[in-house]
Amino acid sequence: ITVIFSGGEGQIATKDILVRVKRSDGEVIIKHLTAEKGDSVEIPGTKDTDRIEVYVTLNTGVTYKVIDRLLPYRTRG
Repeated sequence: ITVIFSGGEGQIATKDILVRVKRSDGEVIIKHLTAEKGDSVEIPGTKDTDRIEVYVTLNTGVTYKVIDRLLPYRTRG
């Protein structure tokens, strides 16, 4: 699972970006992105459906959940 920060409005006010993947095998992996355009993290997924959540914390200390999505396994083809 690759997560890439694309930038945008509010980027200058972003303090932290937390990426949490809840894998179908029960493992939870947490990584952080910087608010620099193009920053990325890779998290190993499973061959089943995993859940990704992304939280953005602003300089004010307020945190927003910006992504909460199920990611089904995809094969190349």
